[in-house]
Amino acid sequence: MNTDNEVNNIVERLTQGGMCFGYVEEIHGEGGKCQSVTITRHEAEIIVQRHLADIAEIEVMWMTEQAAGSSDMRLRRFSVDRINELIEAGIITVERVQEMMCACEAIYQRRSLC
Repeated sequence: MNTDNEVNNIVERLTQGGMCFGYVEEIHGEGGKCQSVTITRHEAEIIVQRHLADIAEIEVMWMTEQAAGSSDMRLRRFSVDRINELIEAGIITVERVQEMMCACEAIYQRRSLC
């Protein structure tokens, strides 16, 4: 299981009935958003790089352990959402994120050879 649709389906099932495990207002809600902050493209790349590393670590765990915990699934979903928000805001391009993803994957491939 590694597609966004599969993750979304699981998240939807977990949140039915008004209950959600792992929701933190300061992270996921309106209380966590800073409307008056402007970030540079370089800062956006640092944020994307961190989220791509989180996603890669979870993917590696899924491939090696064939399992992931609920916190991993929430972290992956959060990371994907944050990257998409930066793309939608026009702060970073899809092409740049793809370049960064290839670089991140190369790092994890080298690590797995060690």
